Amino acid sequence: EGLKSFGANDHYLSSISVPMLVWLSPQFKSSYATEYQHLQHHKNTPLDSRVLYPTVMHLIGAKVIENKSVQELSILNSKVNFLPRMNYDKTNIDEAIKAGKVCLTPGFQIN
Repeated sequence: EGLKSFGANDHYLSSISVPMLVWLSPQFKSSYATEYQHLQHHKNTPLDSRVLYPTVMHLIGAKVIENKSVQELSILNSKVNFLPRMNYDKTNIDEAIKAGKVCLTPGFQIN
């Protein structure tokens, strides 16, 4: 098997669907009310690791990463569409789950 998703086994949902925790101080919530509302907008959106770096860069005030606007990739933007979620080998994670190629059981085999 080739390396996928930073070494994770993409055949198990627990390796793909990783929770994201965001803690915000009361000062951030009041000073950045728009960004806070955008986070609320995305609180049930399935995400993948692609959003982490741009979001952190957005928080520290960076404007551009690799010739793309940080705001185009950050969860602090309510208009961003994070779907489809893709793994390292460009497999659509959500389609793989629907097709039964990703499961919760340790004995899962791909033929």
